[in-house]
Amino acid sequence: MTLLEADAGSNISSTSTSVESMAADADTEPQITLRSAQLTPSGVVEVTLSFPGESADVVEPSTMNEWEAYSTRQHKMTGQTAPPVPVMNICLAPIGTWNNGVKQFVAIGIKLKGQGHRVRVAANERFRTEIVARGLEFYPLAGAPESIQDFAKFVYDSQNAAQAAAPGRLGTGAIQAFKELMYSLWPAAYGSDPHGGGTNIPGKHFRADALLWHPLLLGHVHVAERLGIPLQCASLEPLSPTYSFPHPLSSVTGLDPPMMKLCRSNLLTYGIVDTAIWHGSVAEVLTQFRAFIGLQKRCDLPDPLVRWEVPHIYLWNPALLPKPLDWGAELSVVGHVTLGINAGLSRRKRKKREKENKRFKWPNALTEFAFQTSAPPVIYFGVSTRTMSPGILDELLRKVDAASDQRVLIIFHTREVGDKQRALYQSANVLEIASDLPYARLFQEPTVAGVIHSGEPNIIAESLSVGKPIGVCGTHSSQQFMASVCERAQVGLPLIDWRTCTVEPLASSFGALLTADLRQRAQTLAASFNPTQALDAAVAAFHANLPLEAMRCDVDASQVARVFDSRHDLKLSLQAYASIQPRYDESKGFVPYRPLRFGGGHPPTFSIRGNAAEVTCDVKPTREHRDGVQLALGALGKDEGASSSSSPTGSRASIAMFWSSAGEEAAVRKATNVAYDRIVKKTQRESKRQAVMRFFGVRSGILSVVSTLAPRSSSMLEKCAGW
Repeated sequence: MTLLEADAGSNISSTSTSVESMAADADTEPQITLRSAQLTPSGVVEVTLSFPGESADVVEPSTMNEWEAYSTRQHKMTGQTAPPVPVMNICLAPIGTWNNGVKQFVAIGIKLKGQGHRVRVAANERFRTEIVARGLEFYPLAGAPESIQDFAKFVYDSQNAAQAAAPGRLGTGAIQAFKELMYSLWPAAYGSDPHGGGTNIPGKHFRADALLWHPLLLGHVHVAERLGIPLQCASLEPLSPTYSFPHPLSSVTGLDPPMMKLCRSNLLTYGIVDTAIWHGSVAEVLTQFRAFIGLQKRCDLPDPLVRWEVPHIYLWNPALLPKPLDWGAELSVVGHVTLGINAGLSRRKRKKREKENKRFKWPNALTEFAFQTSAPPVIYFGVSTRTMSPGILDELLRKVDAASDQRVLIIFHTREVGDKQRALYQSANVLEIASDLPYARLFQEPTVAGVIHSGEPNIIAESLSVGKPIGVCGTHSSQQFMASVCERAQVGLPLIDWRTCTVEPLASSFGALLTADLRQRAQTLAASFNPTQALDAAVAAFHANLPLEAMRCDVDASQVARVFDSRHDLKLSLQAYASIQPRYDESKGFVPYRPLRFGGGHPPTFSIRGNAAEVTCDVKPTREHRDGVQLALGALGKDEGASSSSSPTGSRASIAMFWSSAGEEAAVRKATNVAYDRIVKKTQRESKRQAVMRFFGVRSGILSVVSTLAPRSSSMLEKCAGW
C-alpha cells in the first residue's frame, strides 16, 4: 500500500503500537498507546491516547535533571566569543499576516542588511510593496497561509483533494495550490525575482548562503540540502518537541485542556502532529519536489527539523513562556520582535509616514463612545470571523451586549473584512468598528482596560507590552494553547469559546479581566518587553548558529566561500576565485563549494572532512519524541527510511565581476594571488614535512598536531583575513 493510498484524509487508524520508555529498564515501564489521530477540517490534529496508569504520563525527575545538566553545559559553550561573520546572501521566508509573522521577519532582515548582508524576504505578493519600501529584496511565494492553523487546514484540503483524485494522480485544486507553494520555495532561495526590475522584468540573480524560514514551509530542508547551506527556522509559536506543553495544533482527548505541565504525552504530540501533516499527498509532493531540484531518494522523514537539529529562533517574551528545560542551545527564545513604523524606509518615505501618523485620527463615533471618559471601563473584543457565519457573529454580538450590562463598554473588532452590506453593530454598550483600524494603537489608549481577542501571538504581545490583561476568544487548539499560556502567567483568563459561551460566563469574564490583581500583574509583565533587545538577540542567535568555519573563504575570511580548490583543499570566495582563476585551467580542481553535507537522519556535517573547527556536539539526553513518529508511522504501516543520499556535488563554478574599475581589479587580483600562493606554499611545506616525519617513524600524535597548521585552521584564516 502506498502512502497516497494509506488514508490520505489524515485518519490514522487505531493501533496497539506502544510508546516504550527510553529509560534503561524499558521493559518495566508502563506504555502509552495511540488509539487514533486525525487531522480535522479546522486544522487541529485530534489525538486519542490510552494510558495504562497515571505513572505512564509522568516525566521522572532524573530525566529533567539530565536535561538541566545538559542545558548548563550548553550555556557555558555558547558563552564563548563568536568569530566574525562574513557578508552573505540570506533568504527569510515567513508565513502569516503582516502583523502576525511577516513584519517580525522584516525587522530581522533590516537588521541583517544593516550589517552588510544581502537580504531577500520570500512572502506572498501582497507584501511586496511594503517589504521593498523597507530596503529589502523580495520574492513572491505561491499561496498565503495566514497562521499555523490556516496552514494545517491547507494541508487537510490538499490531502482530501489527493484522496478524491484518480489513481496515480495527485489531483488539482487544493493539492495543486500546496504543490505550487512548495515549488516556489526553490527559486526563492536560488533565482531571480520575476518582477525585481519592474513588471515582468527579472531582477538580479540571488543564491542564498543561509536560510531563515518558518518551520511549516516544509520544503526548507530539501532546499538547504540541495544548496548545501545552513537552515534555521523562526516562529512566533513553539513548534519544537518538549515535555513542557503540547503541540499547539494538537488536541488530546480526555486530558486537561491547559496541559501546561511536564508530561510524556506532551512530547508525543509533536511527532504525531508532524506525521499527520506530512503523510500521504504531502510526502508525495515533497518527493516530487526533491526530484525537481535534483535530489535523490524519497522524502521519508516526517520530522527532519528534529532529526537534523535545525536551529530555531522563537520570537516571544520568555517572561510570558519560559524556554523549556529540555530544549538545547540550538533553540532560542529571544523575546518579542516588532517593526518600527519607519524602520528601513528612505528619508522621503519616512517623512511621508510620519506626516500620515500625525494626521491619524480615530473615527468620531469611536472617540465619543470610548475615549472621552474613564468610566465605565473599556474592553477591546476582537474575533476572527473566518469560521463564523453572519448569523453566529450577530448572535455573539447580542450576547456581548447583554453581558456588558452598562458596567463596561465594548469595542468590537473583527480581523477579517466582512460583508460590506452588513451594518456595523452599535448600542449603548457595544460599538463595532471597521476591520482595518489598527488594534495595537487601540491598546495604547488609556481608557482601554483589558483585551479579548483571537489569540494571535503578536496581538497578545502588543496588548501585554502596554500592560493590558488578556482574554482569548476562539475554538482552535492553538487559541486554547495561547489562553493557557496567559492563564499560567497569571495575566489572562481561560479560553472563551464563542460556540458555547452564554451571557453569564461572558459577564464573569469581563469582571475577571478588570480585577486589580490581574491588571497589576499585566503591568508588571509589560516592563519585561524590550523589542530592541529582542531584535539584537534574534540576530545574534542567527549568527551564533551558523557553521562559520565551514562557510568562510580561506583567503579572505570576510567573504563566503563558494568555490573549492580540490588541489589544495582551499575554500574560495567568488572574488578570490575570479582573481586566481586566469592562472589555472578551470578544469583542474575548481568546483562549486557547498559548506554542508546532508544525508540520512542525522544533522548535517561539514562538507570538508577533518576541519578542526567541527567539534563533536554534546550528546543530548534521550527523549521519546521519535516514539510519537513511530506510533503514527506504525498506524499507517510505513517504516522509517532515510530522507536522502549525500548532497550532490553540483556543476562548474561561474565567474562574476566584482570590481568598479580596472585599477581596483588589478589591485585585488594581485593581493589575492599573493595570499593564495602563501597558503599553497605553506600547505606544500607542511606536506613535505609530514612525509619526512612518517619516513622516520614519528608517531601519529605529533602528526595530528602538525595537521592543525593546515590552511583550514582558524589561525590561518586570521592571517588571510587581512588581504
